[in-house]
Amino acid sequence: MDALIPVFGKVQDVLATLGSAATIPLPQVVVIGAQSSGKSSVLESLVGRDFLPRGIGIVTRRPLVLQLTHVEEGSAEWGEFAHQPGIKFYDFDDIRDEIQLETDRETGSNKGISPLPIRLKVYSPSVVNLTLIDLPGMTKVPVGDQPSDIEKQIRAMVLEYISQAKSIILAVTPANTDLANSDALQMAREVDPDGTRTIGVLTKLDLMDEGTDAVDVLCGRVIPLKLGFIGVINRSQQDIINGSSIAQALEREHTFFARHPAYAEFAYRCGTGYLSRTLNKILIYHIRNALPALRSRIHALISETENHIGLLGEPINATSETEKSGLVLSSLTQFCTSYCAAIDGTRTSFITNQLSGGARIAYIFHDVFAASISAVSAMDALTLSDIRTVIRNATGPRRSLFVPEVSFELLVKRQISRLEDPALQCVDFVFDELLRITREIEDEALVRFGVLRASIHEVMSALLARLKRPTMAMIRTLIKMELSYINTNHPDFLAGTQALASLAATNTGAVAGSSGAVLSASGAASRRSMANEMMSSRCGAAQSSSAGASLPTSSDPEGGMFLNVFFGREAGQEQGASGSSSRTSSAGGLHIPTGADGSAARGGSTSGRQTLPPAVILREPPAMLKPRPTLNEREMTETKLITSLLESYFDIVKKNIQDSVPKAIMLLLVNASKDSVQNELVAALYQPDAFDDLLSEVEDVALQRSRSKMLLAALNEAATTISEVMEWDAYEACEPSNSSPSSIQRFSARLSGGGGAAAARANSAASTSAAASTSGTPSRREDRGASRREDRRAGRREVQRAPATPKTMHPAAMEASPLRSPLADVNQ
Repeated sequence: MDALIPVFGKVQDVLATLGSAATIPLPQVVVIGAQSSGKSSVLESLVGRDFLPRGIGIVTRRPLVLQLTHVEEGSAEWGEFAHQPGIKFYDFDDIRDEIQLETDRETGSNKGISPLPIRLKVYSPSVVNLTLIDLPGMTKVPVGDQPSDIEKQIRAMVLEYISQAKSIILAVTPANTDLANSDALQMAREVDPDGTRTIGVLTKLDLMDEGTDAVDVLCGRVIPLKLGFIGVINRSQQDIINGSSIAQALEREHTFFARHPAYAEFAYRCGTGYLSRTLNKILIYHIRNALPALRSRIHALISETENHIGLLGEPINATSETEKSGLVLSSLTQFCTSYCAAIDGTRTSFITNQLSGGARIAYIFHDVFAASISAVSAMDALTLSDIRTVIRNATGPRRSLFVPEVSFELLVKRQISRLEDPALQCVDFVFDELLRITREIEDEALVRFGVLRASIHEVMSALLARLKRPTMAMIRTLIKMELSYINTNHPDFLAGTQALASLAATNTGAVAGSSGAVLSASGAASRRSMANEMMSSRCGAAQSSSAGASLPTSSDPEGGMFLNVFFGREAGQEQGASGSSSRTSSAGGLHIPTGADGSAARGGSTSGRQTLPPAVILREPPAMLKPRPTLNEREMTETKLITSLLESYFDIVKKNIQDSVPKAIMLLLVNASKDSVQNELVAALYQPDAFDDLLSEVEDVALQRSRSKMLLAALNEAATTISEVMEWDAYEACEPSNSSPSSIQRFSARLSGGGGAAAARANSAASTSAAASTSGTPSRREDRGASRREDRRAGRREVQRAPATPKTMHPAAMEASPLRSPLADVNQ
């Protein structure tokens, strides 16, 4: 079981290198605590060497993933960083400098922090297999150039690590401070309220005031934790200045707990050595509980990694010319198949979160182009005044009897021309979608060979651009076809007679209402005529004739106003039966009858003298002549007629354009590209002289292949380890007295490279795991005397014994509850 930790450490390294460390939840020990709480000293004591940066204020500014790996006795100690693989650091001062340099490289020298971790492996015969994550110490007030929200940043980083359900929280708190104010315990309680995965570490026990001790805390009577509290003694700053080694500090720690009157009774449960072994056992326990889920996840990752390696393929260096030609041809064929399948919607890899391929083209046709054309109105940018002006301009110097047809054609052609731009934009949109399909096709060859992918994209871009030109020309031709002939005989077109009928129906009420007013005006005119005859006898006959000519009757064309308007007669225009007309003086309003020759009529007396009217002077027309703002009845009728005809014909044209433009695009662009893509690619790229260039791999493909193979090897190794451990657990449950070498021993020997030393190391790991799993049963402990003696020589006697109740115990501890190992719950 102890071999699981280095194997999973290797898996973590590979996943972190590939940027996928979060894809598999691995158990890990996370060290948290406030600044100057002694976290760094605890870690250095666990390693047994000085290797962490020291200073004033915040020193740990990036997470440090520390993997401790036990090596056989007599081996050298060294460290290795993940960002410098293959370089071994035998001098731990160099490790300290490298940590500082890597921290400054990412965060600068302004005391800022970064969530990007530093990964360090330490190989030593004096450590146990363990993985720890050292996080920046929690602080309250920013100092120096630290950002103002430094507290929130550190808190968010800590919560990100400890909130994972498989993380073991190592909460470091100084014993000479009030435990109720511990930031580490407070944050641990937020994510682990029951304390099932939190280990409390009390530092600086030797700095407590005289007469005080931490027995109640260590016994769990102040803050209960399932995994308990462990007390340690770190080196003081003066010890570091004096050059005191960690070995000497550990000796003094052992002496302190053994001789202190409050801690002597359970000194075996205190100290750095007990802390490291406890963490090792708890980490193994958590890994063991997570084995079923980890095995499933690892098998899934193995399948994904194998598929990715198959996609990357094997190196192309040793491939023959025949194989290269076949690879190029198959790659081109596969691309053509994928391109056509993407347009037709028959490709095997379905996309469920968005539209793609031909579905996007259909969306352009129906939801973008057709909707936009439908929204175009025949009266856009046109007013009734504009229509009246076009009608007036189309008549020329004469007043037309009918509405000029030229005005209708001018207006409808102007509106049809507005449909050309959206039709051409539709071609651009479909062209862009075909280029998108080309870029989205990521077949095996396109992933591996960057030159081949770029060449295919270049040929496809040229092909689509060439097909786009006739498509655009066809769209312009469609618009010209609509402009060339205005088919007023179209069966769906509202003819002129139908338009007149609809307008007549709307005007019937208005004409009927105006007839009564016309009759009243006729009676009044008759009475005025009779009065004029009585006042002037000399021109009575002429005045009677004139009055009779000006009187409207029931047969006056004004009663049929609509037809008069349409045929060009204005209201009030009259002609006498005898060809004579009346003229009214504009100066005095005098009604002067005139003859056919234009001379004034004379009565019986010529003695009176006639007064001639003043000369008429015309106004000069303005430079910009606009119609009057209000429309008369004739103009209103004409504009309404043109509007109805314009809307009817423009609807027909819109339907034609909505139907013909997508058909032209599909014929000349989409289907043409599908039909010619194979020939174009083969003609342009299937050149034997260019095979070597086309099949040159992307720079990072070889790196991805090596990393993927490394990940696959690590995952297979982890899967094998998990299977062997689970088989051994099942075997041990059935045969608890069997002490023969297990599958873990065989795996450990294979992992360490074989040989006598490796076998001894595997046997030691197996005996330690077996002793740990049976430490709670007295009968089985008695059967393992040889293993206990071996553990005693290795310095692990206290953990294996772990008596339930010491012979002599502090009275305060006796009153509370019997002392028990923090692993009691684990062993149960």
